[in-house]
Amino acid sequence: MADLLVAVADHLPPGPVTIACGVDAAEHLRGRLPARFEAVAMPSAQYLDAVGGAELLVTAPGINAVCEGLAASRPIVFLPPQNVSQVFQLAHYEAAGMVARGANLPEIVPAASFAKSVTDEGAYTS
Repeated sequence: MADLLVAVADHLPPGPVTIACGVDAAEHLRGRLPARFEAVAMPSAQYLDAVGGAELLVTAPGINAVCEGLAASRPIVFLPPQNVSQVFQLAHYEAAGMVARGANLPEIVPAASFAKSVTDEGAYTS
């Protein structure tokens, strides 16, 4: 994730970038990101305030952050999926016209295109 964030850093709006994540992820990301990035574990209310005040929400294509971003009327940019449920969720967002095709895992890694026949999410994620 740190590599992805560094790769997109120059394409994000100027100013501070807050990475809302768990305690372990925040610790792992510290020192791996550009200076304007801050990885923070925050309680739900603080997170929702941060989303509401964000210029742009960059998220994996799960359901929670996407719904929170939509509820706050924030523009959303999707990172590539990190597990099979996000692959399926991003396919729904693509089908609904919410996002352009091209970021979903089967398009990035053709070997992952067997997703439609997967019934074991853990095995697919591995």
